Amino acid sequence: MINSKYQINIDDSVFEQLHQYRQINGSETGGILLGYILPHDVIKVKKCSEPCIYGIASSYTFERDAEKANQIIKQEFVESEGKMVYLGEWHTHPTAIPSPSPTDKKSIKDILKNNHLASNIIIFIIVGRTLDYKGLSLIHISEPTRRSYI
Repeated sequence: MINSKYQINIDDSVFEQLHQYRQINGSETGGILLGYILPHDVIKVKKCSEPCIYGIASSYTFERDAEKANQIIKQEFVESEGKMVYLGEWHTHPTAIPSPSPTDKKSIKDILKNNHLASNIIIFIIVGRTLDYKGLSLIHISEPTRRSYI
């Protein structure tokens, strides 16, 4: 249940694309989430990037290519005339129903600490192996230990 003032809308096309990247076999992968921040605390996730892998990837870890991700963010921002922004991250786990690992939690803290974000939350999606499970975590910048789940 989301314990948040935000209304988060994720396009079905985003979930469809993420399901294509499920980690059935092989290495973990991930990328970024893009969309719009609208009045009245409405956030619309409209796109997810293709996997942005840099260097090492294994069944339980990968390194996201920050340069490639930043290029995507800048390109979408320019093409949308400053409306489409970075909203968060997605990555895969080799489990049916995933949950954040200690590495995931550290990554979230690093993102919150080292980046200028367009809103005071970050959306973090971990893609599991099943098609019918959709989990979402919202991490609040003002209270990084407070999380909301659906």
